[in-house]
Amino acid sequence: MEQDHAKEHYRAMEGEPLLATLLADPMVHMVMERDGVSMEGLEDLIKVTRERLSARHMPNVA
Repeated sequence: MEQDHAKEHYRAMEGEPLLATLLADPMVHMVMERDGVSMEGLEDLIKVTRERLSARHMPNVA
């Protein structure tokens, strides 16, 4: 019945779900495991990407 709750949760949302919501989904964990992606590796990738994107938007300080 947990899957039914998740389906209703996604249907009730407007726009995109939060990343934390997606990463809490057991199906996402199964796909990550199948693809050899660890949560730690994904978190590292998100951190590096966030830093790179932030650096693009920061003004150059001389």
